[in-house]
Amino acid sequence: GRPESYVVLRDLLKTVPYPVRLVMGNHDDRVALRRIVLGEPEPMDAPYRYAFTAHGTTFIVLDSWERDTVAGRLDRAQLDWLEAELSRCPGPAVVCVHHPPVPIGIDWLDRLRLQNGQELIEILARHSAVRLVLCGHIHRAFGARVAGIPLLTTPSTCFQFGSRPEGLEISDERPGYRVVAVEDGRIATEVKRV
Repeated sequence: GRPESYVVLRDLLKTVPYPVRLVMGNHDDRVALRRIVLGEPEPMDAPYRYAFTAHGTTFIVLDSWERDTVAGRLDRAQLDWLEAELSRCPGPAVVCVHHPPVPIGIDWLDRLRLQNGQELIEILARHSAVRLVLCGHIHRAFGARVAGIPLLTTPSTCFQFGSRPEGLEISDERPGYRVVAVEDGRIATEVKRV
């Protein structure tokens, strides 16, 4: 969340030849991100949430950042906004949120997940348009199903956490990222290692 990091990110993103969408993480700074990367002249400290449609699929991006904690939370206004977005969604949808709403089986990371994940899952379960939930936070690739919907996490472009349940462990897995491709409502995704 340091301003100089956002300058580097902004400059790197200018070289990417395809659309890149950002999701707030637990180390981010909303005001700095908005001012430096997004170029907002008077940035707000409100949740950075938005929706967009690409090739027949609606992407809904949530902001689970919470001040003074590594764990995440979605406020009531954001959950209501999500419900409204999904209610008017014309086709398949992908929901993106940094903190996973479910345990992943690593105790110390599970304590730092989305603290009101069940509220999110209840909303997702009411909307058949949701085809995929994408998360980050855990610095490793992981897959599960929530309310019958695939949930995938994205590895870190830095270091990967190990799977030891009782404490922090850095894995020797290579950094990576997840590519999501959509076309005519079809969704394909894969992890790329760097």
